Amino acid sequence: MTVIIRPQGDLDLKNSSLLQQQFARSLAEESAVCYAIDFEGVNFINNFGLMTLISIRRLAREKGCRLYLLNLKESVKYIMEITGLDREFNILDEDGFQRLKKAYKALRLKHKHRIQSNPA
Repeated sequence: MTVIIRPQGDLDLKNSSLLQQQFARSLAEESAVCYAIDFEGVNFINNFGLMTLISIRRLAREKGCRLYLLNLKESVKYIMEITGLDREFNILDEDGFQRLKKAYKALRLKHKHRIQSNPA
């Protein structure tokens, strides 16, 4: 299962805190293996937003989950690039994410079929 979180507005002190809380709550409540943060509604990110993304990435790794950043606008992409964080995150556009979801689904079905085909 994939959980998509869609922050809105600038990822500043206030909104970064909300994103952190939403991600932590989702991580505790969901049994997803893949999380995506869709930046379609985000125009700007500052140091608080960057620190929040680093923290979220750490939480996802601790739980064994994959984390993807989607649909970064040029202003956000630029900040990620000059800080070097673009190399630390899985960044995809919408098409890339849809292909990834299909691949995960195919792997799950293949794994499920393999388990059902080998009764104990």
